[in-house]
Amino acid sequence: MTLKEYLTANKIKLTDFASKVGIKQPYVSLIKNGHNRPSPDVALRIEQATGGAVTVMELLFPSPQPPRPTLSTNKACNTVPHGD
Repeated sequence: MTLKEYLTANKIKLTDFASKVGIKQPYVSLIKNGHNRPSPDVALRIEQATGGAVTVMELLFPSPQPPRPTLSTNKACNTVPHGD
């Protein structure tokens, strides 16, 4: 489970969680949104604060996210047949 999923599922505010872990709210936000990885020490504190729902391994080595779908650039799909 990601930190974002955990916080959302448990309706926990970032400020409350940051206080529980002993870090600042902006740092929690960066970790939650995948913009920063925590130190091993902070990752362990997050794992403990979540009761193991968010693991050190998930925080330090997150699973790659699948690519987002894009619009087709295949022009053949966008053509209108002409009546001859």
